[in-house]
Amino acid sequence: KRGDLRLTMVDGAPLVADRGSVFPQYFFVGPLWRGWERAAAWIGDHAAADAITATPYCHIFYLRTGRLAVSPPVESKPARTRELLEGVPVSYVIVDRGYSLPGIEHDAPRWFLVKSFDGTRVYEHRASPNGAVP
Repeated sequence: KRGDLRLTMVDGAPLVADRGSVFPQYFFVGPLWRGWERAAAWIGDHAAADAITATPYCHIFYLRTGRLAVSPPVESKPARTRELLEGVPVSYVIVDRGYSLPGIEHDAPRWFLVKSFDGTRVYEHRASPNGAVP
């Protein structure tokens, strides 16, 4: 089943873990990365099955959640950034301290901050703050 990842061991080193797994850590994982992983897991647990997420780590997002993802646009004009994301259409954007997206983070109509994990923010595209159509 897509998105149902299991712990895989190779010579005692975990390669992929399912959500909530407790396993040995062989590499240092700082708050920035932990925040991104928590944001990805939250989207995987709460978003509609057909939701598309924009994140610089789209390949890892897909492997962790089984959900569709794209890289955010590299665009200097905020309005054009929003236009490109909405054209996909992207439902969620993950923004962390290592990556910013002014077109979504500042004065962005229909993009709302829905969660924050260790400095990593999840923005959702919707009609209004409570999800209702105006």
